[in-house]
Amino acid sequence: MKYSGKFLRELSDKINLVELASKNTKLTRQGNIYIGKCPHPDHDDSSPSFRIWHKNGKYTWCCFGCHSGRKNPAKGFFGSDSLAFIQWMMNTKKKKASFEMAIQEACKITGLKPEGNEQQYLDGCSEEADQYFQNLRENNNAKRYLVSRGLDKEDIYDWNIGYDVKGRVTFPIKDLYGNTIGFSKRAIDENNPLKYWVTADNEYYKKKWCLYGCDKIDYTFDEVYITEGVFDVILAVKYGLKNVVCTCGTDFDDTHAKMISDIGLIPVLVYDGDKAGLKGINRTLTSLAKFDIFPRVVMLDNKLDLANIAEREQYNLNYFIKSNTSSYDYYLLKDMYDDLNKFKSSITNKYKDSIALARESVKEDKSAKAILDAKLLNTLGLKYE
Repeated sequence: MKYSGKFLRELSDKINLVELASKNTKLTRQGNIYIGKCPHPDHDDSSPSFRIWHKNGKYTWCCFGCHSGRKNPAKGFFGSDSLAFIQWMMNTKKKKASFEMAIQEACKITGLKPEGNEQQYLDGCSEEADQYFQNLRENNNAKRYLVSRGLDKEDIYDWNIGYDVKGRVTFPIKDLYGNTIGFSKRAIDENNPLKYWVTADNEYYKKKWCLYGCDKIDYTFDEVYITEGVFDVILAVKYGLKNVVCTCGTDFDDTHAKMISDIGLIPVLVYDGDKAGLKGINRTLTSLAKFDIFPRVVMLDNKLDLANIAEREQYNLNYFIKSNTSSYDYYLLKDMYDDLNKFKSSITNKYKDSIALARESVKEDKSAKAILDAKLLNTLGLKYE
């Protein structure tokens, strides 16, 4: 049975993990951390190896003894969600538990039930994706277009790319759990005025809760790369970059930042090297900062995007990305420095005559005002000497 990401988030958030774990082990609180012996029946824990973190209304957990739960060594962050905890507790040497079984148990605990209409919606999206995929097999123009964009048969299969009857290639948008919840479409005719199309928001799909590529995230890696378009994502993954995502038909905002916070990996921004890309970086930095997340930034050459770089570098892409990644602080300082240089240039051009007069007045006048004028000129890098 399929469940939407919306339902699974609600289900996980509804569970008080501290209360649930306390039924099997004694927990001691230390700030936002709860510590106790591992509650799993197969782990005879002699020391308190189990941890639960509670931050921003979200629970995460890990056992340092049996190494269960998710680990992000770069951030020192350990844990997984409430649903993973339930499946883990049910999964023993004597009995294996599926994710479906964990969902059923969580529904019993919370009293929540998936809506029938939601199930129909997910099934409909899945069937639609299958039909688009079949359509593509019969349309050579669409296949040629995808090849011209650098994709091959394996990419088409891996991402379940299809084709609709309106001349557009289709990209299924999936949630974190792999359910198809909507579509991003791109016209193959460059003269088509409606070049891009994304599923409209509805009861079960919200653009602001979607990151294309999030279903392929591998939590054994430290970073998640945030870029701008589906071809950026697909081509970057094709050439070996892991955990690449993009927004779908909307700008990155606070809701996406919450998703990144929940994912728990280090974000790296790889936006287009143009003015729009720089604006996107600044907007994304602002949203992420609200969740105390300070990402790294990859600065691309002017007018290039990640897809261009991936095709150029191919299997050297990882090396290129690592070599061109800057820290959050460095990016901000560079941005401020560039702005200051532009300001200096504009001041110099606009007030050229006034600056010349100020230089002369400073040479002749030793008053406090003249000294202040000199300091101002020096601050702007416009030496009066």
